[in-house]
Amino acid sequence: MKTAMLNNLSELKKCIRLGTEKKSSSLHDFNSTRAQYYKNLGKTKLNELLSQINDLPKSNQIMEITNLLLEIIDKYPDQHDQEELKSKIEKIEGLINSLEMKEKQKIRFDLPVIPASIKPELLSDMEEMQLCFDNGCYKAAVILSAKILEASLHRAYYEKTGKDLIETSPGIGLGKIVAKLSDQGIDLGPGTNEQIHLINKVRISSVHKQNTVFQPSKEQAHATILFTLDLLNKIFKKK
Repeated sequence: MKTAMLNNLSELKKCIRLGTEKKSSSLHDFNSTRAQYYKNLGKTKLNELLSQINDLPKSNQIMEITNLLLEIIDKYPDQHDQEELKSKIEKIEGLINSLEMKEKQKIRFDLPVIPASIKPELLSDMEEMQLCFDNGCYKAAVILSAKILEASLHRAYYEKTGKDLIETSPGIGLGKIVAKLSDQGIDLGPGTNEQIHLINKVRISSVHKQNTVFQPSKEQAHATILFTLDLLNKIFKKK
């Protein structure tokens, strides 16, 4: 963020330098056209800077930068005193350089201990799910989370019975797989059905056509992923 703000400041300096319109008798004079271009670009850079500053936690430094930007915006591009503009920009530059900015901590998801036979597949899905979540693609993250859970439940049943439900019962619901695991003595504990119902409901809303467009929030996606990883721990817990 700091680098982006400093780049915008550098561009603004250039716009101020090149945005001084030179008088000419020609209506379509190249210099006049170029000057107008840089004036407009300068306005854009100022608005971008203000938006970037508004996204930062409020502090005395941030308030001072904001006030300086507003002063420049109020007079730009009709400010003829370039030295005054440059002075304010240099002051902003110094304040930005002195800001202590912490990188946002990303939420990391780690795959629990799982059978080696499905580890490559699930690791691939986990990496893609993480990428989707990090980039705000929460619907895709939810769908991949449910896919990971489904694959895990099928594998757990296969390891217990030697039967592949994908072949014998194609399209079987997640809740029914849990019931079959329970019949085989694999108890995933209280609340499991509620967790799976929630995950499945979010997935169905994300995948299938609805009357209204469903877009999971970051919090919904985060909760769905955590529920999924918790269930994987229960499914493959060591005896």
